[in-house]
Amino acid sequence: FAGEGRLHSVGCTADIMEVLKRYEDGRMDILTRGSRRFLVEAYSEERVFLQGKVRFLEDPPLGPDDADADLIQKALRFLKNILLAVSREDEAGQLEKLDAAQLSYLIAASGGFNAGEKQSFLEINDPRERLTRQLELEKTVIDRLEVNKRLTQTMHPNGKL
Repeated sequence: FAGEGRLHSVGCTADIMEVLKRYEDGRMDILTRGSRRFLVEAYSEERVFLQGKVRFLEDPPLGPDDADADLIQKALRFLKNILLAVSREDEAGQLEKLDAAQLSYLIAASGGFNAGEKQSFLEINDPRERLTRQLELEKTVIDRLEVNKRLTQTMHPNGKL
């Protein structure tokens, strides 16, 4: 991810889920899903495109600790509120089987966070800390999503207010 005039050293691989549109000049609009986090250990400029040596990052699992269970329940509630705010509450029933790492990534991807916030979550190795930081932004995120929802509902079909 490039932002603020620099390349970030932590990123994730992307799986192409769907080609949405193909253009005559060869470009494409694609739908992707983040797959594995990595840390760029070195860059190489031997080719016309930037390459790097990466090390894949693994999240430590959460234990059966009561504090972890409480954190996961709060995060599940937060994600359900996000889905409600973006009119996708029908997806909420599938969430109970997620582990803490999966839950934290889904929260980050579900809307309401800006690119800088998402990048900061990607750089956090501990799912506990990632979920805690996301929960600290819960009110801000829900407010952003509610404002966006109201704006969308008040727009005319031609996209103008």
